[in-house]
Amino acid sequence: MKTKEKPIGKFINELELPENVKKGIKILTWVIPIIIFSLVIYTGFLESADKKRERDIKSTLEYNFKGKVKEKYISWNHNTPTTKLYDGKEIGSDYGLYNLVQINDSISKEKGVLYVKIYRKESDTSNYLYFDKEYFNILDRKNKID
Repeated sequence: MKTKEKPIGKFINELELPENVKKGIKILTWVIPIIIFSLVIYTGFLESADKKRERDIKSTLEYNFKGKVKEKYISWNHNTPTTKLYDGKEIGSDYGLYNLVQINDSISKEKGVLYVKIYRKESDTSNYLYFDKEYFNILDRKNKID
């Protein structure tokens, strides 16, 4: 009873090569696609920390809000610290801003800036910077290269 060989196996068997070379070629026909697939997955889904920070900065620059804080909570969606304003807008932030802002504070963030102004009755306006200096240094280096 003859076994049916796959086309690539049939082609390799017809070549006049030593058996160990034929086995090596058959193995490579599996290994090379696996390596290529792994590289595609790696480059597509894993981004560098610099690129992630740059993307975070750019999205924060586009974001704006203004209002009075109604409530604060940790969202069930990825445990995101969330501040809800009286107008219903929900602001996801980092824990620094979440811990700093209090109920009934007025907060605002303008488009194009990376800080949030916090207005409180008993004190003057304070600014909360979304990103530390490391983020700015990375963005500066990136912009100088481009």
